Amino acid sequence: MKERPARWIPALAGMRGIVAGMAVGAMAVLLVAGTSVSAQETDQQSLSSGAPITLEAEVRNGTAGATVPEGLIVTLQVFDLENTELQRLEGETDASGGVSFGGVIGDEEVTYTLSAAYNEVRFFSDAFISTIDRDGPIHLTIFEATSDPSVIRITGDSSAITPPDDDSGVLRILQVTTFENTSDRAYVGNDPLNTRLTVRLPLPVMAFDLESVHSPGSLVLAPDSRDVYSIIPLMPGIEEYIVTYGILYTTDVFAWSKTYPYPTEIARLLVPDEVSFRPGSDWVQMEDSEVSGVTYARYEMRSILAGETLSGTVADLPPSAGSRSRSLEQTLRDVAFAVVAVALIIAAGFALWWARFRSRGTGDSAAEQEALRSQGDAAVAELARLEDAREAGDISEDEYRDMSAPHRELLRRLLDEEQRR
Repeated sequence: MKERPARWIPALAGMRGIVAGMAVGAMAVLLVAGTSVSAQETDQQSLSSGAPITLEAEVRNGTAGATVPEGLIVTLQVFDLENTELQRLEGETDASGGVSFGGVIGDEEVTYTLSAAYNEVRFFSDAFISTIDRDGPIHLTIFEATSDPSVIRITGDSSAITPPDDDSGVLRILQVTTFENTSDRAYVGNDPLNTRLTVRLPLPVMAFDLESVHSPGSLVLAPDSRDVYSIIPLMPGIEEYIVTYGILYTTDVFAWSKTYPYPTEIARLLVPDEVSFRPGSDWVQMEDSEVSGVTYARYEMRSILAGETLSGTVADLPPSAGSRSRSLEQTLRDVAFAVVAVALIIAAGFALWWARFRSRGTGDSAAEQEALRSQGDAAVAELARLEDAREAGDISEDEYRDMSAPHRELLRRLLDEEQRR
């Protein structure tokens, strides 16, 4: 996964503005093992510049009826304002979930973050700044785990097709998907063979070159299905996933198809005015939106069931350099194939006529000659019909080849039979 490319920043800002109802709050601190969860803005003292301080922390379990084990190792990390780690300390919880850190850097321009690994999931607190006066201990919340996918739903999935600006034959898509974990447990996935996989991201068929904007390195391909999953456990509440990807197209149309793995409240598709969209599902066209000076047609669909597929056709795409080359190559190949096919038909017809001429001087019966003539005439007529259908575009080149093969073989057998007479 790549870092966020600069070209997506204006589109991302605009997309956030038009996606009503989506959680667009501050992003939590995300690492490979976990995501930040409800920390409180608390501290027990004002911090003086440069003086070592003691920080008191308290770990809570956010799952109803669950407790914090005594001896849980908690890590305190101290960062400067450029996100460089200055100090790392560890402590263990007591019977009440409390832990004390002594000798902590007390500079006015540092931030502090707590984390703890519990049931193979690492939980993080929000970062807080040392210059803010606080009362009481710093809080870190942990959760019990769940593998039940029924607790997951998508509250919103919005995809914006960026205007095609070249002949690369690639559509670039910006997608914002908001997941909700409706339980009070951390969702850790339900794949026993791939225990790192958590929620599955809904993506169109043929998506490639995926870039995770919200958390680089947090998305992977499942080795068996090739679907894209997060490797970060989903905490209770709402989490936003922002990705960009490309879709290859070879003609001026592309079939859009996306299957949703979880119940989805609303899906949105934004199509720039340079291209058009023909809905294949029950999309509803809404009022147009403008993002970064580009007008987008906006389509919505609500109450999508788990496993349901939304489809449509993106049309009026600019031809790519590759498609123009392929079109020329296909035309030349079609012409060559047609010349060969016509030559074969003429040769077969002449061979049959010559065979019939020779048969007049032999002892063949009239019935045998008539059968030979009927088979050959039917084969030649069918080959001519198939050739017309191929030229009219009613059948493809591959279909023509497959459908004409038995008739060409019949002509060859008849010719061989006549040559043996």
